[in-house]
Amino acid sequence: MSGKPLLLYLDNAAEFKSEALRRGCEQHGIRLDYRPLGQPHYGGIVERIIGTAMQMIHDELPGTTFSNPDQRGDYDSENKAALTLRELERWLTLAVGTYHGSVHNGLLQPPAARWAEAVARVGVPAVVTRATSFLVDFLPILRRTLTRTGFVIDHIHYYADGHCCK
Repeated sequence: MSGKPLLLYLDNAAEFKSEALRRGCEQHGIRLDYRPLGQPHYGGIVERIIGTAMQMIHDELPGTTFSNPDQRGDYDSENKAALTLRELERWLTLAVGTYHGSVHNGLLQPPAARWAEAVARVGVPAVVTRATSFLVDFLPILRRTLTRTGFVIDHIHYYADGHCCK
């Protein structure tokens, strides 16, 4: 399951209203759809997957703090909390595979099966072929006024003599 989305369904947080996100999505044909203001129940989809992910982390990763002290018992969370990057990547791969292969309560089927149905109906999503360019299209935008003395970013003045740009 991969590819560029056609739609991002977002809440109204400031980070989802940025010019960079709007511009990047526009350049790549990704529609932005915001949930209605004052309607938190529309966020249940995202909240549910975050809850599922957090449960997997608490249940399976070394160093878990468990849900409460009684569950933790004598388990030494701090000293057991260690993974190599390779181990973390393996764990994430297994967790995602498990999630997509397990029956989802809301879908009544595994997410992978729902994905396959959608692909059969509408085709495979477009693939991002130029990853660096794609990333750059979503980077934050800083607008500065260029004057005869240069410009300023974060209190640092940048200037080049007139010969650089001819």
